[in-house]
Amino acid sequence: MNKKILSNKNGSSLLEVLIGGTLIAIASVMMVTSFMTALNLIRQSLYIKDQGLIASSVIEGAIIADSGVKTNINPDGNMIFEIDSVKYEISGSFTSAYDTTGKVGFVIFEADSQQ
Repeated sequence: MNKKILSNKNGSSLLEVLIGGTLIAIASVMMVTSFMTALNLIRQSLYIKDQGLIASSVIEGAIIADSGVKTNINPDGNMIFEIDSVKYEISGSFTSAYDTTGKVGFVIFEADSQQ
């Protein structure tokens, strides 16, 4: 009986089709899982990037609409910012550099080291 099944050249047996379909299904599940994991990582990285942009805008003194963030820079160099009615104050100094024309400049806030 085995000799007859192996010598059949007409097509695939039902068992071969089921095994092939099962392997394709397993590979498909693995690929979908990988894509979903990648999509979640992309969403998380976009959230972190957006929050970092908000934080850097706050440090630079920008006011972002609808973010609940307000900034204030004291003459003594302290930076005060408020996020959702909670105030934070950072002591430090601003360092600036400009080109010879005065058109291109760079300003950075350097916080004092905490001990």
